[in-house]
Amino acid sequence: MIPKKIHQIWGMWDNLPPNEELQGYSDSLKKLNPEYEYTLWNSRTIEIMIEKSYPEYYDFYMKLPTNVHRCDVARYFILHKEGGIYADMDIECLLPLDQFLDNHILLGRETLGDLKYVECALMFSEKGSDKWFKVIEQVKVNSTKHLNPLHSTGPMALTCIEKDLGVTVLHKQTFFPDKGEESCSWTIHHRKKSWLSPVKILLHGKKIP
Repeated sequence: MIPKKIHQIWGMWDNLPPNEELQGYSDSLKKLNPEYEYTLWNSRTIEIMIEKSYPEYYDFYMKLPTNVHRCDVARYFILHKEGGIYADMDIECLLPLDQFLDNHILLGRETLGDLKYVECALMFSEKGSDKWFKVIEQVKVNSTKHLNPLHSTGPMALTCIEKDLGVTVLHKQTFFPDKGEESCSWTIHHRKKSWLSPVKILLHGKKIP
């Protein structure tokens, strides 16, 4: 059973609050799921959690190339430790999420052009599932091969071990509909891509936090 908890991450790059648009999306999760415990994690609270609860992974986490990569990996540790729902800040909630809680781990599929992948922008999990360690170990392997977080720590890391994980992955219409197809969806992923500029800088050889 997935606990009634919502987790989001902000403050990985600076201490500025989310802009009005992102805050509105975040508020939609809280408004439509008022009984859920809400936690907004930041770089410091994540570092403390990993150092205390997963010390064997702390050095790996801190040595990831950027905070973009760390933000991806952090959500896997959060869901293992706390359980609940992880949502990126650009996820807008359209309907209450209670009906998805009777699962172990629940993910959604997303498409971008011809590319189909398992998305990590919205994930549901029971507390303490060891399947997240499979994801983290795959991330460690991918991180030696790819610099781009899409492939090393994010959606493609989930996609390449989807069969081994043996978890439920729902059709894209459920959580990640295309524009104009939201009438039968519970959430929308607005794809604001706040991570994109830091990754472009990284791939062009400049140092970023």
